[in-house]
Amino acid sequence: MAAKNVLIVFAHQDPYKSFNGALKDEAVKILQEGGHKVEVSDLYDQKWDPRATKNDFTGSPQNEESFSYVVEQAHAAAQGKLTEDIVSEQEKLKTADLVIFQFPMYWFSVPAILKGWFDKVFAGGVTHAYPANVYENGFMKGKKALLSFTTGGPQSMYTSEALNVYLRARRLSYKLLIQGYVCDRLTSSLRKFYGRYGELVIHYDVPLSRMVDDILS
Repeated sequence: MAAKNVLIVFAHQDPYKSFNGALKDEAVKILQEGGHKVEVSDLYDQKWDPRATKNDFTGSPQNEESFSYVVEQAHAAAQGKLTEDIVSEQEKLKTADLVIFQFPMYWFSVPAILKGWFDKVFAGGVTHAYPANVYENGFMKGKKALLSFTTGGPQSMYTSEALNVYLRARRLSYKLLIQGYVCDRLTSSLRKFYGRYGELVIHYDVPLSRMVDDILS
């Protein structure tokens, strides 16, 4: 397989001693051993600001009287007036063949800092343009993505008879978001891995190297 560019968007406060950090490090190791180029966006380390405000734009607003973030975001993107932190993440995204989102699940969703990354980086005119360039016609078509997240609960909580029903509904919403505006394919099956708290021992039901090869193929 030809070498690919992989972006890992990492959203956990502790990159060194957390299970999320261990999963991120393992992914970097396996990917690099496979000859792929890996870049990590550590959102907490970068002090990423999740708030969507006027400070994200450096030019004059399109509408001086009423502020709409979505409208002004698309206007700023077209004018090359998004702030450098946002543009930098967008350039990483454009270069990547595979994007891995590594995060802990908070209230059946992503951490606020990652939600803010979605809000700012998936700018109109950059990753999509409604209504013509969304879903299979999005500007990032052809890219792949993987959601890798920890639940913070026992396996029994996420069976088909338990809270897993709601988890799948939430996962579907992010599948539609990412597949619609970032990439052509999001992995459709949950890959299981387990770790013993404090030891960071990872057990995959499918070898990570094979998982990555399946996604990139």
